[in-house]
Amino acid sequence: MTGFGQASFSRPGWHGTVEIRALNHRHFELRSRLPQRCSGLSQELEDRLRPRLHRGRVELTLRLQGSAEAALRFDRSRAKLAYAELEALAKELGAESTPISLLALVPQLFSADENPNLSEEEAAELWQAIERACDELCAMRVREGQNLSGDFLASLAMLEEYAAAIERELPKILERYRQKLRERIAPLLAAKELPLDSSRLEHEVVLFAERSNVAEEITRLRSHCHQFREMMQSKERTLGRKLEFLLQEIHREVNTLGAKSSDLEAGKRILEMKTAIDTMKEQIQNVL
Repeated sequence: MTGFGQASFSRPGWHGTVEIRALNHRHFELRSRLPQRCSGLSQELEDRLRPRLHRGRVELTLRLQGSAEAALRFDRSRAKLAYAELEALAKELGAESTPISLLALVPQLFSADENPNLSEEEAAELWQAIERACDELCAMRVREGQNLSGDFLASLAMLEEYAAAIERELPKILERYRQKLRERIAPLLAAKELPLDSSRLEHEVVLFAERSNVAEEITRLRSHCHQFREMMQSKERTLGRKLEFLLQEIHREVNTLGAKSSDLEAGKRILEMKTAIDTMKEQIQNVL
């Protein structure tokens, strides 16, 4: 699931901000943007965040301002030597005294401290901020999960409701088929002055009833919906994959319902059911 968390921390003379953003991904993948003096924390960050977030493409950005940033080191010896050389050149050329601002053109006079380690107090503030940002991200994930759960339950209820409506309509569908068949053959029989064979008509209706019998499909669909609800209560980390498989089974039953249902009203309901399943397929990616 997606999520975002942010936390700030301060100590005298410096300030820091942590941002953690999680995007949907099947596995855990951490990408961190850290200041130079915190670059050695990458592995510890992964070790701490993986057990809490489990999965997702996680982007962590740490910004430091003030004295907590990498300290600059001024090479005084190199500056003195460079200035002496410039003064000697000026004297040799008969020029006036060399302005000290020329030292700005000398490379490598300023460099970042190669090993600016955080103090224990600074490190403690940093990890507390990371934990707070992670807490905020997890809370957002929980809210998203609750909303997603509500959407799933609503879609399952709709699938069951439409399946029940199709089941209730079966007697009416058979009667409509009987009437259409009677209306279709009546003119043909009248043209040849032949009587209507009621037994033959009922035989065709029975064959149609057998072909359009969806009792098994509806029973399996209800069972799958019930299992889906039960699985949603599970805390398993592989829950998403199981729900995805079960959703495929639900889709298969609805497809079979559609193949067996030649009635217009039933066809409309099947279309709505397939649309709901397609939406669930998209949403299930946030659980995988």
